[in-house]
Amino acid sequence: MTDNVVRHLRRSARTGDDGVIVITHAHTDTGYRLAQRLLTIGQRVVVTGRTLSPLARTLHGHSSSDVMAIVADVDDADQWTRLIQLAEQRMGRIVGVLDGRRISGRSIPATVIY
Repeated sequence: MTDNVVRHLRRSARTGDDGVIVITHAHTDTGYRLAQRLLTIGQRVVVTGRTLSPLARTLHGHSSSDVMAIVADVDDADQWTRLIQLAEQRMGRIVGVLDGRRISGRSIPATVIY
């Protein structure tokens, strides 16, 4: 399931841009697995969710230069704007956004390129 997404991102990343991927709803098991897989291949990620506790497990064992957790409600426009500002300020250019709830084994989620 997440391997399909990772393969897709690897192909997309061949442009040489090593920006950051934002994973929304990263508190889900799928969001967590996706973040771990991306971190394993050297992709920097920002994970987000409504509470910190479920996001904290993603941080363990990784450098703060590789992963960042931001508590935010992505359905709130002001919080979303602030999340993007914080992520870019700390981690660099965002090259994609993945929804941790909507990844399935049959399809690759759309990425939002900035």
